[in-house]
Amino acid sequence: MEVIETPWNRLGKFIELGFGIPFFIVGLFWLFQDRSVAFLYNGVLWIVVGLILLLKAKIDKYKLKILEKEGLCYECFVTGVIPINMIRIGNYLTARIKYTYNSEQSEINDISGCYLLSPWDRVENLSARIYIKRNNNRQRILILFRNKDIFKV
Repeated sequence: MEVIETPWNRLGKFIELGFGIPFFIVGLFWLFQDRSVAFLYNGVLWIVVGLILLLKAKIDKYKLKILEKEGLCYECFVTGVIPINMIRIGNYLTARIKYTYNSEQSEINDISGCYLLSPWDRVENLSARIYIKRNNNRQRILILFRNKDIFKV
């Protein structure tokens, strides 16, 4: 089973390497040539946005590590995929996942945050596991898995 990523890690790297660093380098060149700082400010802005997204990814990994140690774990059934059409990263689709899990009290239906899915992912091929803090049901993290590798021939 392969873990499916959230968009924060890949998007942060893409923004830093694709926009931040090139704009910053062009801005440094123009600063010394024409005394114009517009590109330099633009590059710094994109670098800061990329760093914020990478920081969010690190915070989510840290929360997951703590919930894996101290929280409750339930197997989930993926019931649907809700695509977010405005956000595409390369060929990947950004989507939210509808899932159901059985706790001690009842059956709970919920919708997750964003995940990067390939165009060939289907609901039947996805499974999930949720980690919930013991004292606070609001603190939870969903881990989404691809059951079989769809990229192998």
